[in-house]
Amino acid sequence: LGTQYFLNLYYDWRCVELQFKASIGKFLADDFGIRTEVSRYFPSGLRIGFWYTYTNAHDVINGENYHDKGVFFSVPLDILYT
Repeated sequence: LGTQYFLNLYYDWRCVELQFKASIGKFLADDFGIRTEVSRYFPSGLRIGFWYTYTNAHDVINGENYHDKGVFFSVPLDILYT
């Protein structure tokens, strides 16, 4: 069984509608590291952001260590109501 645990830290910068998140802990592949997220939220509930994960894993892809990264968006279903 794989176990994971995290300490999550959040900061909400309200004047520019940005949220920062850092998750520090153990990931499912038994590697330790940190995942950082930055997202922008809008009054409609829409949220757009990106994340980057740095761990002590030794995954090599194209000759370099792999670090997880990506973008995301969240759309609340109630904006589809008329």
